[in-house]
Amino acid sequence: MTAVTIDPRIGLPEYAEDLWAESILGHDDPEVEWYDGLVDSLEVERWDVESVLCALDHLEPFATASFERERGRVPVGRFRVSISHDTVRSCTAPGVRRAYRRGDDRAIVWMEMASGSAALLCVATTIDYRDELLDTIVGLAESECSTWRGQAVQIDPSERRGFRHLAPRQPAPPAPPLVDGLRRNLVVPLTRFDTLGIHVSRRGVLLQGRPGTGKSWAIEWVVSQVLGPVTVIVATPSVVGSGPLMRGAFDMAAAAAPALLVLEDLDVGAGHRMLSASAFGEILNSMDGPGRTPGVFVVATTNHPEMLDPALSQRPGRFDVTLEASEAPDEVRRRAVEAMATELGVSDDEVTDVVARTKGYSMAEIAAIGQMAWLVAADTGDAPSLVAALSALAVESPMVAAKQVPAGYA
Repeated sequence: MTAVTIDPRIGLPEYAEDLWAESILGHDDPEVEWYDGLVDSLEVERWDVESVLCALDHLEPFATASFERERGRVPVGRFRVSISHDTVRSCTAPGVRRAYRRGDDRAIVWMEMASGSAALLCVATTIDYRDELLDTIVGLAESECSTWRGQAVQIDPSERRGFRHLAPRQPAPPAPPLVDGLRRNLVVPLTRFDTLGIHVSRRGVLLQGRPGTGKSWAIEWVVSQVLGPVTVIVATPSVVGSGPLMRGAFDMAAAAAPALLVLEDLDVGAGHRMLSASAFGEILNSMDGPGRTPGVFVVATTNHPEMLDPALSQRPGRFDVTLEASEAPDEVRRRAVEAMATELGVSDDEVTDVVARTKGYSMAEIAAIGQMAWLVAADTGDAPSLVAALSALAVESPMVAAKQVPAGYA
């Protein structure tokens, strides 16, 4: 960085940032605006603010500085940003000026924050370098530096960024015909969107069934099949019931297309126009109206399809197909129990015993056995056991006790 000599007869520029910017860009006249008309800005969606900050640091600036009007330069702050559920990156905070160079070309880039929005500003010694640098930053923010594209995230207004990461899982596939319907209507068109998108630009799938029949399990299987090339965005019932949040969820999905938008418990949030008129209208508009965006696929769950507004549930173009999640058959229960047994390190004999004793169990009830196995082991100090977990559940849960099938009578 070029040293700056200050003539005491002239005094300091009005703000310390003027002096720093002049030294980077080569200005020597404090009366001339240091950006000299070569400043440009890009609006940054709130979902991408941290992705842009990661991209800025990824480019390895040769100098950074932070300023306050009254105090001049102050220490540069840093914070940690989640790239995925288990990966974080240290990024320079917003408001920091970063200086980049390419040969003789120099540029200063910074981000200005406002309520709910941000602007990325760039000033450079040449227009070509300014434009090239901005294009590079945007490209990085939408690919390798993205903090959410290609990830599974849940809309969460309580989070500063507006979402939180969900850890990927590898659940066993549901049984036919449910798995066939999910593969045909979601997995195939999403993973082959580059070739199928011109013919199948979106798809709406409604997944119905009584509580605990494995609707969430089935969606987790879909997520495991598409995650990476596809971004998964989960909207909880509180989000589904809010017009502004629903609009934000569809905007986020559109920005990451192809994307899968999951609407949990649609009947609770906005399944009828009498529940939330604004959210109901956003869903209709975004799925089959002026706001419809190619590449946004929607899957919704409901325990009570009869409560859904006919305009939502009975019109093709919104939900094109309705799939039923029923009781878990033996094959699916066995695969789920085997997956838990592998994680817990239990024997094949336990798997056979537990599968025989869990006829009629829902996938949620099966998952509860694995969780109880860890709790019992932690409490007793013994090795994890699915059989012990099932016995503990029979004592603590009347619903489970009523379903118990004695060994040998399955």
